[in-house]
Amino acid sequence: KVRDHPLANLLNNPWPGSKWTKYRLINWTVQEYCIFNSAFWLKGKSPDGTPGVLPIPRRYIEPRGDNLFFPDAYRLTGTKGYKDLAPDQVVHFWGYNPDDPRDGWSPIETLRLILAEEYAASRYREQMWRNGARISGYITRPEKAPRWSDTARARFKNDWGAYSNEQMAGGTPILEDG
Repeated sequence: KVRDHPLANLLNNPWPGSKWTKYRLINWTVQEYCIFNSAFWLKGKSPDGTPGVLPIPRRYIEPRGDNLFFPDAYRLTGTKGYKDLAPDQVVHFWGYNPDDPRDGWSPIETLRLILAEEYAASRYREQMWRNGARISGYITRPEKAPRWSDTARARFKNDWGAYSNEQMAGGTPILEDG
């Protein structure tokens, strides 16, 4: 194990003069990565002039630029606006993202999408069962049938709606005149 390398010294004391220890830095980075599939450290000089790294919460920083595979810059947003940082000022750990190879895709977002889909599907199934789980279909009138009056059309639609419980799923649309 190399103990006197500059990287080993940096990790042992990530930001001299602060409460950031090696354990806190690694623990924070792993948690951030597990939640967002992305974690950031800002490179800089500590108040005593020693090189250091500070972890940046995911919500305050984002990759920027037109390069498909690597960010051209990172936008750091704070209470007084934003600052664009060069890529060499940031250490970025990221995983797979099908939409943007420059940044990770949160597994929690994937779970949210799955749960939203499951919720919508169960609501749809509930409506289908409430409507009697009838075979999907529609009602037509022959093209040569006599014209319906507005009263007759409304009466038929209301009667059919009462039968089908006027739900979207499992309901039956009425298509007139052919």
